[in-house]
Amino acid sequence: MNKQINRRSFLKNSLMTGIAGSSMLSSLGSLNRINAAIGQNSKVTALPGYRALVCIFLHGGNDGFNLLVPRDNDNYNTYLASRQNLAINQEDLLPITPISGGDFGLNPAMGEMQSMFQAGNLAIQSNVGTLIEPVTREQIHAKTANLPPKLFS
Repeated sequence: MNKQINRRSFLKNSLMTGIAGSSMLSSLGSLNRINAAIGQNSKVTALPGYRALVCIFLHGGNDGFNLLVPRDNDNYNTYLASRQNLAINQEDLLPITPISGGDFGLNPAMGEMQSMFQAGNLAIQSNVGTLIEPVTREQIHAKTANLPPKLFS
């Protein structure tokens, strides 16, 4: 494959690489908070051997609300009301037991992910960057809104 590189494509690719790199560095800064949270949780012990952090950025390609679903009746009913015909049947969810507690299930298509989670080889960080409370455009512009760190980064 002999692809011609012109000035426009070079600048475009350089810009995209810079943006991707800066977002990755921004995300790595949040790892300090994750590490602090793990340090405060007495249920988490040091893991022996090789460890890796694998981050998957799907750029909107994942319906996270249908990946990790509450299984307890009250929270499931809230989920059901918001998802309506997109909701997964409660009995079809693959149960998991997070160390933080709560009754959750995974999408039925995530059988291997369930096995990895239950074996302690997978963690799920869900709803990253969601709003703390509803805000208006005016509050954002006036900088009076209570926003999570790194939002819009």
